[in-house]
Amino acid sequence: MKSFATKATVVKAGIISGASAILFLLAYEVAHGTPLRFAFGIFIALLIPLCFFAIERPLIFPFGLFVVLAPFESILNVGHVGTINKLIGIATFGAITLSMIRRGQLVKPSPAMLTWLGLLVWMGISAFWSIDIQNWQDNYFTVAQNFILYGAVALTIATPADIEILSTCAVVGGLAASAVALWPLVTGGTLLRAGARISLPANNVHHHSDPNIFAASLLLPYAILFSSTLASRRLTSLAGNLAGLGLVTITIVLSGSRAAMLATLALTIYIMLANRRRRLFALGLLIIACAAVLPFGFDIASRWSNAISSGGAGRTDIWTVALLAFKSHWLFGWGYGSFESAYDKFVLQAPLNYYVNWHRAPHDILIETGVDLGIVGILMVGFAFFMQFRDLFLPATGFLDDLRIALQATVLGICVDALFLDFMDRKFLWVLFMMIALVRSTIINKRRTACATPSSLMHDRASPKTRSIESSSH
Repeated sequence: MKSFATKATVVKAGIISGASAILFLLAYEVAHGTPLRFAFGIFIALLIPLCFFAIERPLIFPFGLFVVLAPFESILNVGHVGTINKLIGIATFGAITLSMIRRGQLVKPSPAMLTWLGLLVWMGISAFWSIDIQNWQDNYFTVAQNFILYGAVALTIATPADIEILSTCAVVGGLAASAVALWPLVTGGTLLRAGARISLPANNVHHHSDPNIFAASLLLPYAILFSSTLASRRLTSLAGNLAGLGLVTITIVLSGSRAAMLATLALTIYIMLANRRRRLFALGLLIIACAAVLPFGFDIASRWSNAISSGGAGRTDIWTVALLAFKSHWLFGWGYGSFESAYDKFVLQAPLNYYVNWHRAPHDILIETGVDLGIVGILMVGFAFFMQFRDLFLPATGFLDDLRIALQATVLGICVDALFLDFMDRKFLWVLFMMIALVRSTIINKRRTACATPSSLMHDRASPKTRSIESSSH
């Protein structure tokens, strides 16, 4: 029996019915209703098709929504519960787990997934010698939750259509986040003042999310857009990709994140070198991008000059203190999540050139790992990122090949960015790992299907009469 999801007529009818219901509710709201009632009506109208996707296609929904909202993680808090992303992640885990139980099919774990599992175990063991057990608990549970969702997604069987939709979701999320961040600038807000940095607005009008983390969350949408632009053949697709690429690029630049700028340049160069067919076109795009950010050249130069004069906003002093803490417990570290407490122990012993306060963040994933988990942790983190990069050294064609290169470039960009930031617990990082796992398993599955021998396929399709003749002849 064919799956209900394969019946195109029913799917189209459901889409048309849902769209008609939304239009009807919109008309009713304009005439009689309120915005709150309209929002509730849309939720009710979409409830049936969303439940259908959650049962039949969980990678599209709710996981697709999780991917879209990844750049918005810092502004979607819902009190003590956590973030909306967390709630959607729980729903995604439940839907994917139910789907795997129903179908009884799993993908073999990738080497990268097993490496991250080993690191997670090491983080857990470090609780026995952690000097900040409360911070260990908060940080470890967050990373563990992200890994559990990553593991569920990585074990799921995906199709090229699923991968294409998820790539679109990543781009849509990046474009939406860029538009939200740029909106005050477009409408003549206060962000035009010298030295201003754009980011996502938080619930408090006097507080904004970290521009560095926000810019890092745009690396994946940027890489997918850049790779898609190089692969575009139609003029309309090329124009749309260029417009989206320009929007994300300007947002990264205006965020003022020097680490993200370096990461963007690194992943751009990698895509140019990996895409042998259109290197000249890629070089042209890079030149156009540089010309597009020229109006903001003064602010960019100011940010980089401040980096030299301020020691990377005090990072060099933080790393000096961290080196002392690392030397004291270089093998196993101080325990996961203990960086800030270990920093406080040595901050008065280090020769500091700039004012650095107590309880500072590491601003470097390797330095944080070294202090927290020792040299063992550094080797495990480095090997885990290497395995993520290596997982995509697979022959592919068409869209999957372009996406494979984009994901590899994003891993490289994230590694560059992580030298100045610490975001092991951020969901956009784990979305990248999930996308890599899905693309890897899809490429491998396509290769195995393509390598099936014609004789075996013909034998499977032979009629019972033909099979009896073959058996009698033997």
